[in-house]
Amino acid sequence: MAQQWSHGDTNPASGLNAYSTALTALRASIGDAEIVPCVPHKYGTGNIYRFVHRNRWLHFKSTGQIKNATGTQQATLSPVNDTYTSFDLQSLSWLAYGDFYQVVGCDMACEEETPL
Repeated sequence: MAQQWSHGDTNPASGLNAYSTALTALRASIGDAEIVPCVPHKYGTGNIYRFVHRNRWLHFKSTGQIKNATGTQQATLSPVNDTYTSFDLQSLSWLAYGDFYQVVGCDMACEEETPL
């Protein structure tokens, strides 16, 4: 159950320490990278797009791979034709909302709420 806050309430040191630990882990995971989807060559050679999973559908163009942040899980993205294709991210059991992931090799990638 969520805590109800009132005027004058404070956050104990243990709460702030937990928050600090989470921020440190987040920085260790993504470093100083700025997460900007749909910008090719932003994160190195080749087309690499980084995301925080927020929407159900990934729209992409051309063949590529979707990988979790550590690269230990991956799936192949195959277009239906030479135009844009939608991929249902809910089909990936290893990708939860809020997770970081990357799309590698596609000409374009972005998350959307609805399929094409």
